[in-house]
Amino acid sequence: MKYFMVAMIVIALSFTACSKRSQVTLQLIEPLGLSIDSATIVLSPYNEDSADVYQVFSQEGKATFTDIPKGIYKLTIDHEFYKQYVIESFTIKRNKIKRKINMEPVLAKITMSAIPQIGVIDKATISLSRQNGNEHTNYEKSTYQGSATFTDIPAGNYDIIAHHDRYTYIPHFSSFALRNNIHLNLFFSPATISFANQDWYVLEEQETQILIISKDYIENRIYDETSNNWENSQIRTFLNESYYNSFTQQEKEKIVETEIRTGGYTTVDHIFLLNSYEAQRYFTIEYPEEIYTWWIRTSDDFTPNASVVYIDGNSLRTISVRAYTVAGVRPVMWVKG
Repeated sequence: MKYFMVAMIVIALSFTACSKRSQVTLQLIEPLGLSIDSATIVLSPYNEDSADVYQVFSQEGKATFTDIPKGIYKLTIDHEFYKQYVIESFTIKRNKIKRKINMEPVLAKITMSAIPQIGVIDKATISLSRQNGNEHTNYEKSTYQGSATFTDIPAGNYDIIAHHDRYTYIPHFSSFALRNNIHLNLFFSPATISFANQDWYVLEEQETQILIISKDYIENRIYDETSNNWENSQIRTFLNESYYNSFTQQEKEKIVETEIRTGGYTTVDHIFLLNSYEAQRYFTIEYPEEIYTWWIRTSDDFTPNASVVYIDGNSLRTISVRAYTVAGVRPVMWVKG
């Protein structure tokens, strides 16, 4: 009997000691029901005089504190993609506690520009996808004037998929962490078409027509013997007469007659050259090594000089040269799409 009483006392003391501690399991989810991993969960005593602080990290959406003293704590949950969650007075009374926590995502804005090596890309499809376990979330937009903006996107890790019927996406990275408002550049290789047995780069696409420039020089020649005026220049005459007449009738029917603004006057041309602004807009990165200097129609207002595009490595600039200088000719035209 004596030994029995001693055993009962030991069991009672052990039970009393165990009952003063608890196991707390928290399940972290977001509004879509996805589990949240890698969150930092801290239980700090409500009594600031105590030095005991408990910390765990969520795995597979769950975080468990084992053998933690019962009492009143401050619960704090931090995650880079979610707003901080705080309960100032979190009471632990029972031996086991299970609680579901709904975390509110940080909403971010991301703008992605579709940047071709040559040209401006519209109607590229950009998808942001996010995988969490068996759950999959996808956001999709098309570029307009070269860019697409996603607003109020939950922060998180996303995969990027970009597609265009004419351009090829160059995946510099396949995924990224979206935390706040950011701007990403997505790069595409140049689009080319064949027209009149020549290769052309696509500079811009519209509903019924596309703007193209010859991939290579068609020849080297002067701009004009004496004048830098596009309207009266020998190079304009060459492009719209002898060169234009080298196309077949069927090819000519596809070439769109276009009003061209140069300086303070307007011409109507089948074939023309880029101006300075257009050259720097359409040619953005990585230029073909064989292209060095070619004519544009921009002229110098204060001298008889005309202008060329000058490429040195991956650097593009426009420079003023004498109109009688010999440089490459790269015709530009709108053709029916």
